[in-house]
Parts: sequence; structure tokens; C-alpha cells
Amino acid sequence: MNKIPLENLDNTFGRVKLHQRIGEIILEQSTNPNPLSSIVYKGISFPDKIKLADIGCGYGRCINYLNEIVPKDSEYIGIDPLESNRITFLNYIKKADFNGKYICGNANRISEFSDNYFDLILCNFSLYFFIDILPTIVKKLKSDGLFITITHSTNSLKELLKDLQTALNLKNEPTWNELGSEQVLDNFNAENGLELLQPFFNDIKKIEYRNTLEFYNDDIDKLFDLLEFKKTSLIHHNDYADFIKTKEFDDRLRNIITAKINKIGKYVLNKDDAIFRCRIQK
Repeated sequence: MNKIPLENLDNTFGRVKLHQRIGEIILEQSTNPNPLSSIVYKGISFPDKIKLADIGCGYGRCINYLNEIVPKDSEYIGIDPLESNRITFLNYIKKADFNGKYICGNANRISEFSDNYFDLILCNFSLYFFIDILPTIVKKLKSDGLFITITHSTNSLKELLKDLQTALNLKNEPTWNELGSEQVLDNFNAENGLELLQPFFNDIKKIEYRNTLEFYNDDIDKLFDLLEFKKTSLIHHNDYADFIKTKEFDDRLRNIITAKINKIGKYVLNKDDAIFRCRIQK
């Protein structure tokens, strides 16, 4: 199982304001007119208050969406390895009137709860970090509970990978696995997710979310904000880690991207995701 250094996670997902801004940029540049959030929880409702675990909760990005379908006073447990996300998460919880708790630690902290405890468990853009504890997660879900996980396609942002290769003057065609910690996506993605979930759930609904991000000349700064967010996780290989932080690298990449925009009028990135809604009768 690929493990990501905590420092790398903190430099990416612990930068709350940048993380929030990236969410805004994705919404602004998406070609799919329906935001992912409008699809994930569509048709789901809970008439009575529930117990909910959000594993890899980050700063609490899901809370605003769940506020419309989860009754107030529900127990909302957020589990995340980064202390930097605590304050924002708890502020969102307070605003939503949930009975919330933030547990700073790895995903295995879910094991501290009794079996059959949660009505709803979320692992949104996080399960690939801890797919090995999926059996434990399933044990904590009630027999009529719901497990929702979202993940990226293996094609996500691959256009950017190719341009990173060019900017780095790489003669071969390295994979995410060679370039850095995006290799965790191999653990659980839109393409292999169903196969990995089937041993644990007998009712799985896969929802494919097709999307691209389009950037024009006036959007280049937004694209580089996205890159700034991804840098730490995209490349931590010793041969590249220092250079990718330099202005020379940014200038090279900016020239490559600008040339593409000038040629075809826009810069397009794949942003396909998949939603899995899972249930099992124990």
C-alpha cells in the first residue's frame, strides 16, 4: 500500500484557503453543467437524525451539501490526519447544527467505534489512501446503512502530466507512479472501483461523472493555482522535487500551456470522476 508522507498531505490538503479556492476553480471551469455535488446525494434523504462518519473529511467540504438531507443534531464524525483542517471543519459543523466531532488521525481511527454504528459513511476522494481498511469500514456500517465514495478516473489530468513531462525535459514517458504520490490513485479509481467494492457490498450503484476543465488565456492564473495545489502530490521524486518549485519550471510550463491555448483556443483537462453508492444486508 502506498503511503504518503504527512508533510506532503499537509502541504496540499492542509492549505485550507487554497483547497477551497481549487473547488471554486473546478466549478468555474467545468464543462459539465451539473456540479458533482448535485449528483452525489441526489434522491437521498434521512427522515430521522443519523450517525455519520466522513473519513478523509478535510476541512468539511461535504457538510454544506449534507445539510439539506441530514437532519440537524445528527452525529457527524470527521476523521482526517491533518490538524490544520480542524477549525474550519468544526465551524462548518456548528453552522449546520450537527453534533460534530473532529478526530485527527489516520483512517483506522474508525475502528474505535462499535460495529454496526453508522448509518452513513463517506470516503470522498480519499479511499485510495486507505483502501486496505475497507473491511473495517464495512463492519462499522449498519445493516441498512449507506456507504458513499467518490474517486477520480485514471485519465484525470493526464494532459497536464504530459506537459509536466515536457517541462521537466523527460525523454521517456513516466507514469504517475514514477512522478509521485498520485500513484495512490491506482489503489482505487473509477475503473477498478466496482471490482474492489463487490466483495463487501451486494448493492452497488456506480454513477459516472463525465467532465472536462477548460482554460482560456484569461484563465491561466487559475490553472497555475490548480497546479500549485497539486504540486506536492504530483511530484515528490527526488530527481524532480526541487526543480518543480522553481520559477524556471513555472515559466517552461506556462509557455507550453500558452502555446496550446494560442493554437486551439483553449487548454482542456480531463476531470472524469465516479460515484459509488453501496449497501449490504448483513
